[in-house]
Order: sequence, then structure tokens, then C-alpha cells
Amino acid sequence: MNVSSSLCSAFELSIVSANAPADECAICGQRTAESVSVKSLIKSATGNIPDTFRGRHACLPCATAFGESRLLTGSLLILHGEGLRPMVSKESALKEGRPCWRDLIFGMVLETSTIAVITSNTKRRLWTQAVVSTVGKTWRPLFVDGDTDRLLTVSIMRLRECLDLIEQVYALGFSKQVIAVSLWTGLAPKTLLVIGMERITQFESVLSAWRGTDEFILALFVAQKEATS
Repeated sequence: MNVSSSLCSAFELSIVSANAPADECAICGQRTAESVSVKSLIKSATGNIPDTFRGRHACLPCATAFGESRLLTGSLLILHGEGLRPMVSKESALKEGRPCWRDLIFGMVLETSTIAVITSNTKRRLWTQAVVSTVGKTWRPLFVDGDTDRLLTVSIMRLRECLDLIEQVYALGFSKQVIAVSLWTGLAPKTLLVIGMERITQFESVLSAWRGTDEFILALFVAQKEATS
């Protein structure tokens, strides 16, 4: 199944009726025996139209998924055929009865097929850019935050290693903004005294090797201060 078919199945969506003939889907590109007119899908608030539609008709699964403007926006994960809407904050996830990303990352089984959209944007339909990807050495979640808007390519084992490191440093009181650049940035004398120059130097040496990698980008985003793996 492609992304939209998987979303429809995982979130148990009712497939819309066709109102147009056979054509190539304007969203996923697959040939479809019956379709839905793109014009009927576009509303006054619909954004990113040129980037989303590349034709006049959409296949039924894509039309169905596109119509779910509330359910299928923001972060999404399909895992073991189940549709999930994970959150970054573990505290917020517990309150909402939803999973958090860092727990899912540590818990995902190798060779499991997934569709993952990880983002801070809660309003955009991003699933149209996502791909079906297997958890392993080249897992490909879609990541959208700040200036980054692309599919990442990460090794799940390296991601877990990097995430564990970042959470250790985060728990010491360093902010994510500081971890992203350098632990020496704006370092307070009290922090230096409590943690020690040698330990900070060791952490900074290891972190500097991770910065710039896709694993670091994702791990820093999902890291939680008081998490235990």
C-alpha cells in the first residue's frame, strides 16, 4: 500500500466516492481506475496547492486522506498498522493519552514498516511528502521544524545512541539551544563549578561529532529532560 492507503487503513477512514474518471493521481502519482476531482478537494483555506497537486484528479485514498484536515495534520506515525499521533513532550502526551516520540524511537522494532511525520507544525498536511520506510539503518521519517523540511535518513541504532547522549546533557541543565551549538555558549560559572570542566569538555567533544547529522537533528528535537530508556 502507498502512504494514503496506509493512512486510510490505520485511521479507519471511510473512502470517499468517485466523481471523476480514471487518471493519474495528482498527489501520489499512481494510476487509478476512478478518481476525485481536485477542484472538489480545494477549500478557501487550503494551502500549498502547487506543491500538493500535480494534476486534475486524485485517487480515492488520497482524496479521503486529504479531506481529513484535522485528523491528518501535524505529527503522524503508522506502526504495526495502527495510526498514532505522537507528541514531543512526554508530560503532554501522558495528559492526552498519546505516545511521545522519544519512547517510540526507543521501542520500535527493527525491520518494522512505518510512515512517520515528525514536526512542530500542527496545522499543515505533511503526509503528502512522507514515505513508507523500514526501521533500521536507513529509516526515513519526514521532519519539519524551523528551516528543516525534508525526509531524514537515520540509523535507528545511531539515533538512539545520540538521543541517549543528548538527554544526559539536557538533564544537567543545558538548553536545547545550547546543545545545538556548543556547551560553552553562555556557560555560567556556577554550571562550570557544579559539572566540572573535564566532564563538559568530554560531552562537548562527543556532541561536536554528532552535530550536523540527521540523527542529531531528530534526537535534539524529541529529547526529554527526565526521560529514562
